[in-house]
Amino acid sequence: MNKTIRVATYARVSIDMQVKGKSIAAQQAEMREFAAARGWEVVVEFVDPGLSGTNMNRPGLEAVLAAAEEQAFDVLLVHELSRLSRRIYDTFHIFDKLGKLDVGFSSVKEPNFDFSTATGRLFLTILAALNQYYVDLLKMHTAKSKRERAREGLYNASITPYGYQHTGDADTPPVIVEKEDKGILGMFELYGTGKYSYRETAEWLNDAGFRTRSGRRFSKDTVADMIRNPFYKGFVAYHRGSRAQDAAELFPGKHEAIVSPELWDKCRRVREQRRGAPRTYQPKYRVYLLNGIVVCDVCGRKLRAQGTDERSYYREMSYQRGFLDCPSSHKGVRTEVVDGQVGAIFRCLRLPDDWQEQMEELLEQDDDRQTLENRHTRLIAERRRLKEMKIRGEFDDDLDIYDREQARIRRELAELPAPTDMGSIERAATMLEEMAEVWDQAELVDQRDLLRIAIREVKVDVPQGRVVTIEPYPVFVPLFRQAPLLREVSFGVFTPLWSPDLAEEMRVMSTLSPLTEVFDLEETPNWPLIVGLPVEVVGKRITPVLSDWLKERRKEEREIGQIAELIHPGAPSLRVDCRKWPEIEVGQSKDLEALPDDAISFLWTPFALQRASDRASLIEGAKRVLEGSGTWRFVDVMPTSMPGHWLYQYFPQAWENEKRRTWDTSQMYNMLIRSSFEVELERRSVYQPVALGVALQVARDRERCPQLALLPDAVYAKGLAQLEETMEQKGEDETIGSEFCLVEVSAVSG
Repeated sequence: MNKTIRVATYARVSIDMQVKGKSIAAQQAEMREFAAARGWEVVVEFVDPGLSGTNMNRPGLEAVLAAAEEQAFDVLLVHELSRLSRRIYDTFHIFDKLGKLDVGFSSVKEPNFDFSTATGRLFLTILAALNQYYVDLLKMHTAKSKRERAREGLYNASITPYGYQHTGDADTPPVIVEKEDKGILGMFELYGTGKYSYRETAEWLNDAGFRTRSGRRFSKDTVADMIRNPFYKGFVAYHRGSRAQDAAELFPGKHEAIVSPELWDKCRRVREQRRGAPRTYQPKYRVYLLNGIVVCDVCGRKLRAQGTDERSYYREMSYQRGFLDCPSSHKGVRTEVVDGQVGAIFRCLRLPDDWQEQMEELLEQDDDRQTLENRHTRLIAERRRLKEMKIRGEFDDDLDIYDREQARIRRELAELPAPTDMGSIERAATMLEEMAEVWDQAELVDQRDLLRIAIREVKVDVPQGRVVTIEPYPVFVPLFRQAPLLREVSFGVFTPLWSPDLAEEMRVMSTLSPLTEVFDLEETPNWPLIVGLPVEVVGKRITPVLSDWLKERRKEEREIGQIAELIHPGAPSLRVDCRKWPEIEVGQSKDLEALPDDAISFLWTPFALQRASDRASLIEGAKRVLEGSGTWRFVDVMPTSMPGHWLYQYFPQAWENEKRRTWDTSQMYNMLIRSSFEVELERRSVYQPVALGVALQVARDRERCPQLALLPDAVYAKGLAQLEETMEQKGEDETIGSEFCLVEVSAVSG
């Protein structure tokens, strides 16, 4: 019996009218009839509604190619070749891929098309060339039409400049938006004085309450673009290829100007004077070790290096850039603190004597190659899911998230390294060891240049001033894996594991006494991640956060109101100093549902949020019980910020699980902001050496440790064996470096 041909159909339309009409349905109906007439079975159908054929980044097309790789069908059927692509290069790219996968191609409108014959290939070339000609011709006519519209004084873009809005009629010029024009005029007048920079002008707009169309704060770059835009003085620009304002043709516009030509020219002269002014004094160039590669570990944005005569900082600038989603915004870390930690790491990059033998053995296993392939496949699938979600409208309320995620995926795909050979690793090893030898003798500028050879990115916890992770360039990754001071927390990303001596020397974080005995689960929250809370959290006579709040209330001469706490085993209860605050009473509850609405002035819920089965409901519960301007305070564990914990060193998959089960700093902060809380968030990382005997005793008690209970048996057994081997070599009293991270949150009800 002949094998039934499995067919995948692909339909596409490019404009909204066709999406809303019957074009896709008509294409699919004809393709089904075409397949049925030949005895083919349609097994899957793909569509791309409202997407251009000149763009290869189409969710439906990507799904087609992914299904082809999985051999899910034998023939790809389209209504006509132009539905597949309108570019010659893209068309041949698709057919090259289908040919290599032994997948056929057919078209309803070109029924005699046969890719296996010379005539068929010639026919394909002609069709593809005609499609490309159509696109080029369309672009030429579109450009001609746009120039004619500009010559007539009409605006071309679908999004108007800030201060204007479309009327809905394409032949009617945009009209001025009331109130926005006040910001535009004030901005030009301020800059025209010559006393204010773009940044200072942006700050004036923000302080005056103006926001961009997306609701963000104005940045200096946005202001610079607006100041240069001739649309505000009544002109329409037509750009021929270049987007630079100076390269545009200007035509008198039909719209009403917001600023006078005199004021616009005044601002132009200010720009030119600043650009061409002679530099009688050239300030001394300051060198920063991590400039350009240091980023915030919460939001992932680059930190800005700034300095005075006495001090220099790496500063988080999200707020100034128009973002309100980073709790570390406005904060900075002294450069010498972070630079010192990076220097300590580089001094310790000494490879073991047998590193070459170890490396050759690892390369023979070829695990990295499979890891890279898996990562590439995961990113492609993630990009496809994002596009499908966008088509379904799931990003309609927040397109910034979609754009940011797509940019991240493109960046990660572009940076994905190729598997490394032994020759390149040996050259990198020589370079790395030379760096370690000359680091202390090198000048700062030389250290910076050496660092940039090996390091792609350094993530820093800005408020606490500590290096969180280091990401070297691919060729150095195998060598960094050999460094005892570093642990690979994800592919090619390393976190420092400070020894007790180095942790004290570097003062990376506050330190607790070594853990030499096992605490009972009932005596400590989040066992075994945290054992023993710092005094700064629980207090001696009174809980510090409550003390601060009470003093503020007294200063403001406000009533204390009702104080309540959510209690559960192991969580620290509120402490009250009865000598100073004899009138204070704290109500306790095991459930927020038992507390009255709009009645609580101070709510304490330690270690409740991360362990909640429904965090969103807990946040809503806190909002419900708090009075207006009531304060919700809590402390919680932050597993995503503690990859150096001893448990995750030996059971790394447990950390990966925790990243999925718990919120990271950004998620927690932004979920509270979205719930209309005014939030202050502070992380507190604590160093706590742990005796190997204690670590092993805890690890063996798997049933009482939820992080280990979730692991597959084989993974758990492997980590336990490594821990047992380490203890046999070093002894049960030997301490290993470990850390945990707390987050302290103050959320005021809005």
